[in-house]
Formats: sequence, structure tokens, C-alpha cells
Amino acid sequence: MTLTLLFVTPYFPYPPDNGTRVDLWGRLQFFQRCGWRIVLAICQTANLAESQADLNQPLPLPLGPVNCFFIERAPRWSPRELPEAIARLQALIDRERPQAIWCEYADLARLAAGLDRRGAHLWFRPHNFEAAHKLDKSIATLRLSRRKGDLDAVGWPVAIGRALVNGIQTIRLVYPGERLMHRIADRLFFISEGDRRAMTQLYGNRVPNDWVIPFLERAPVPVKPEKDVLEVAYLGGVYTNNVNRAGALDLIERVAPAVEAAMPGRFRFNLLGRCAREQLPVPSAPNVNIHDFVEDLSGFLTGVDIMCVPVSYGWGCKLKVVEAIASGLPVVAAPEALRGFPPHPGVFWSCRTLADYVAAFRALLAPAERERTARQGRATYLQWREQGEAVLLAALEEAAGNRSAVKAQAP
Repeated sequence: MTLTLLFVTPYFPYPPDNGTRVDLWGRLQFFQRCGWRIVLAICQTANLAESQADLNQPLPLPLGPVNCFFIERAPRWSPRELPEAIARLQALIDRERPQAIWCEYADLARLAAGLDRRGAHLWFRPHNFEAAHKLDKSIATLRLSRRKGDLDAVGWPVAIGRALVNGIQTIRLVYPGERLMHRIADRLFFISEGDRRAMTQLYGNRVPNDWVIPFLERAPVPVKPEKDVLEVAYLGGVYTNNVNRAGALDLIERVAPAVEAAMPGRFRFNLLGRCAREQLPVPSAPNVNIHDFVEDLSGFLTGVDIMCVPVSYGWGCKLKVVEAIASGLPVVAAPEALRGFPPHPGVFWSCRTLADYVAAFRALLAPAERERTARQGRATYLQWREQGEAVLLAALEEAAGNRSAVKAQAP
């Protein structure tokens, strides 16, 4: 019996060169290792560049040929979905007869609600608690505007009022969509444990819901012996994102200078990501380097000793933190950057104040402490990944209707 999974996503998953694609790619490979045939439906809004590509053909991707289809849909969180989008996705279901339908992001709920699933299980992967995440992004944007001096004493209250109105309007769109997802899904697989707790409290706990960490294949970065200068990395993804940019500015303007003042010449901070040189100021601190986008991230990380993530805004799961612990790198981060993970002492250095950051970096000067933190972080990641794979495997077995029909193969 051929087992088919219809994978519905707004984004093409290859190459895995950003956080979202890394998460998509890891799961697609897992599903294929479990013996499932994947049919990929790229449901994009018209303004995305990939909508110009002809994707209605099999693609020779590294994980094997995947039938891929493009479907144009309504803008995110629209109160009504395009009838044409529902019809095209329904035609795929009627032809492919999947046992399970996987939807990335809660805003696909209105599209999924219009389908006759023909008995297929409906699963969702929420990437953010978006009602809260969008408010956080608005706050980050305001803070950046005030920091740049764009807002005077009059403009600041006006900007706050506009942000409040925009936030209320956004929630009025997002809340019904997230609530609908919780009502129509058979199972939910959250990318963030913090999101899972918050959203099930707000929207109810009607269906099985689990936290499944992104699946990454990363070789461990060796802990270096005594070094004169320890290399610290911040992975910003793309710096046109205000949440990423706010974290980078905190690193450049607050964390790095405080660490340099306490331990001169012992740490060098490296900021990586698209548009870094365009969006970030020239650092005044001598211990900060801006690298922009790095093609060979894995190669770059082999020279890194510590990951620093002073990101105080946003929900979801910070993939830069997952990258770090999967690679066996110690993580020094703001508590908000860690809300996607269960509390786990000894895995992360959680820092609320500059004194906390200085204390964490001082402790990590010792190779033995870096070794201990790295070893515990990687072991914890592998444990969390194993738990996530078991959750998905159980769901696949349930959808297949035969517990012996599905067996995960080693990567």
C-alpha cells in the first residue's frame, strides 16, 4: 500500500538556506525515510516571487523526486479564501487520495476548512503564536524607530497609538484563523513549546498537540582548547526583520561593549545574515565584526566557540538556538529567545541583565565549562529530536491505519 502525505506550505522548501526551509526540509526527509510518498502543494500569495515559477512538475530534489504544484491563494489571514485555491487543492486530494494532509502555518486554516479531506488526517504545524508575535514585532519596530531618533516627543505618542491600532486590527484577523485551526485539526505539531502552552490555554486543548523540535543534521563543532580570543556568533537570518535587527543592535551597542569592558580582548562577536551590512550600523566596538550572508555556514561554525542570541522579541522557535545546540555550541541568550524550549537547566545561559551576560561569558572562558555546556546541549537536542520523531511516527502509523506499516529509516 502506497502511503501518501499532501504537504501544504507557503514556501518552497529547497534549498534549506533559512530557518523556515531548514525546518521544512528536515521533516520532509523524515517523512520520506518513513516510506511515505510526498505531494507538495506550494500555496502562495500572489506577491511572492516564487509564484512566477512553473512548479507544476516533478522536481529532482536531493531527497528524491517530489510532485510539486503551485496554487495561488488569498493573502495571509484573509477572512475568506479564494474559491479557485480551494478547488485546486481539492482536485489534488481527489486525485492523490492522501492518508494525511500536513499544513504549515495556522493561516492555512481557512483554506483547509473548505476541503473534503476524503478521510485524510489533517495536521498543522504552527510556526508562531502569531497574535502575540505580531504585537512583539510592532514593539520591536517602535523601539528601533526611537533608537534611530526618528520619533520626537510628539511623534512617539502618535507612533504608539498607530501601533496599538494596527495591533488590534491584526489580532482581529489572526485570532479567528488560529482558533479555526484548533477546531478543525486532528493533530497539532508546534515548533515551539512556549507557543504550545500559550495557544492551548487561549484556544483550548481539544485535539492532541505536541512540541516537535526542527530536525537538523549537524556535525558537532569541536570545543577548542585554551584560546586567546573566543569567537562568538549571532545568526540573524535576514536583518530586514525588525526582531532580528533589534537583537543585533542589542549585541552591538550593549552586550559586546559590556563584555569587552569586563574582559578586554577575550571575545570577538560575529554577526551573520543577509543585509547585515546594509541594515546595521558600523560597530564602534573593536570586538564586533559584521559578515553579512555566509554561504558555508557549517564551515564558519567550526571556528565558533559560543552562540549569543540577545533577542528580546518574538515568539516561535529561534532556529539560531536550535542550530547552536545541534552543533554542540554553548548558547548565551535572552529569556525570550529560549521560550520555544522546555526549561532545561544546564543547556542554556539565560541572561536578563548585562551583568548576567558578563557572568556567562566569564564562565565560558574555561574550556571545561564550554565542553560541559556543549555536550549537555547537543545531548539534549538529540533527546528532543528523538522524542519529536516518535511523536510524528505515531501520527503516521495512526494515519496509515496499520502500526506495522510505517518504520523510520536511519538518516
